[in-house]
Amino acid sequence: MTEEMKQNMKDEAMERMRLLEISERIICLFENDMLTEALVDHENLTVRETMPLEEDLEIVRKVQEKYGILVYFIIKDKGIWPDGCTFDRYTLPYVSKSEDEYEMEKTDCIGRCGTLPAYVYNAEEPECSEITEFRFGKLGGLIINIS
Repeated sequence: MTEEMKQNMKDEAMERMRLLEISERIICLFENDMLTEALVDHENLTVRETMPLEEDLEIVRKVQEKYGILVYFIIKDKGIWPDGCTFDRYTLPYVSKSEDEYEMEKTDCIGRCGTLPAYVYNAEEPECSEITEFRFGKLGGLIINIS
């Protein structure tokens, strides 16, 4: 991937972050190559912002390398299996290299449908991880997975 392509992806990510009303401080951190993580506890209805742990960043690095994407935020919460059991879930909204999809993703996904493209990583069973779209909610300058 060229430096120009990486910069275009980064610019697109920051534009999406502004559309999503993510805190300008978090956007500045991303601009300086630092990710922010939202830790979501659905059971207790709490969300807190934190800097990701090295193990979280390693997951992001592997996903970015494998799929040629740029992750711009981390949402860490618990997913729920059909039987009610939970697992650690990382929702990683991203920008792809496909510049021809940028406008459609902003107008149709973010604007009209309230969804974002993301890699959803299942920490318990990584083979169940997938590239998908998730429904997002906005909360205090952060985004959360409400799928």
